[in-house]
Amino acid sequence: MLTAVRVWFWVTVPLIVTDPVCSHTLFAPPNAKVSTTDHAIGLHASRLVQDGGTLQIGIGSLGDAIAHALLLRHERNADYRRLLHALDGPAPAREAPEADLAPFRRGLYGCSEMFVNGFLKLMAAGVVKRRVFDDLATQQAVNRGELDAATLPGGVVMTGGFFLGPTDFYAALRALTPAQRAAIRMDRIDRINQLDGPGPLDNALRRAQRVQARFINTTMKVTLLGAAASDALESGQVVSGVGGQYNFVAMAHALPDARSILVLRACHDTPDGPVSNIVWQYGHCTIPRHLRDIVVTEYGVADLRGQCDAEVIRRLLRIADSRFQPALMEAAQRAGKLPADWTLPEAWTRNTPEQLDAALHPLTQAGLLPGFPFGTDLTADELRIVAALRRLKKSLRHPVTLVATALRAVWTGQTAPPAYLERLGLDEARGFKALVLKRLFAGNL
Repeated sequence: MLTAVRVWFWVTVPLIVTDPVCSHTLFAPPNAKVSTTDHAIGLHASRLVQDGGTLQIGIGSLGDAIAHALLLRHERNADYRRLLHALDGPAPAREAPEADLAPFRRGLYGCSEMFVNGFLKLMAAGVVKRRVFDDLATQQAVNRGELDAATLPGGVVMTGGFFLGPTDFYAALRALTPAQRAAIRMDRIDRINQLDGPGPLDNALRRAQRVQARFINTTMKVTLLGAAASDALESGQVVSGVGGQYNFVAMAHALPDARSILVLRACHDTPDGPVSNIVWQYGHCTIPRHLRDIVVTEYGVADLRGQCDAEVIRRLLRIADSRFQPALMEAAQRAGKLPADWTLPEAWTRNTPEQLDAALHPLTQAGLLPGFPFGTDLTADELRIVAALRRLKKSLRHPVTLVATALRAVWTGQTAPPAYLERLGLDEARGFKALVLKRLFAGNL
């Protein structure tokens, strides 16, 4: 019996498309502007990083602020100390491990799920330079000081799972020498975010490499009992994935000399006015209270590990925005967590944006705290447009200011450059709403 067999042959033909219409520059996420608040948080967090230790940070303006503060500590130490002195004032909020303010002699090992632009800047400056090795006996001998890492072959100074950043970040990666590239290891996420491996030797190696680790992550809300919400709101709205945050917080408790540092702005603006990010309770939790460790706001550092509830509350009140301290204190007292006769020390009641700006403004004017410490992909015109749109957005919350801005623009005949209007689609504005928006933009410009 004969059977017919049909055989298909697939031939791959490479095609090169050369039409200019198909060629364009890929978009890279630009650096976010670092505010005075962000810089203050970065400065407070930077003194918790131990020379010879391990560092993890994330993306965004707070990550850039921390990296910039570490660069100031290493390269301009006198100015760095001036900034900390200006921040601390007469009553520093620093109930935390002993500060390390000196430049980096031994350097840091970067171990972070996300390899961001700040890490590359720290590597170039000689801050991230502590090499770790894949052999346990070698790593333990280096930790004990029996071997000099500088004399040993191999080793890496940075381990990351993926990288993301602005255009110049990718250009700098492409320009790395073979030796510089060999010092960076891109690895599996589970090898970075966890201590447990396929065997006991792998677990011991990761512990030996990650000495004096400081895992620094951003959160949105912290309750007065030390829980944190980082990925979603209590309404159920998801803001982001948890990522490796929980892993790094848990790892900080598993390693004998590591600390988890959660950073957040003390408050944020809403259409109804400013709202505290330190709250009595919250209907969603990313990091439970039993894993509370160090919390940093623009007003200082609160070390919560091992403290009773009453002390945790006091330390968080110390770094909360003073506009919300009385209500927070009263909520804790109603719950029986604070004595009814306890009052806020007067020195704690100066945590205001105005006080912070007054303390740092002269040093900002001196160029120590730039809005874009690592540059920006945005042009000067784009930065001007963005600033105007931010002012416009803020004025939308205040109808009186909004109307005054529009009337001023009409009265003075203020207009925006045609190129700006074209960029926003307002160059051929028609209708009352579009014309008003055009005037408002010009007025905020």
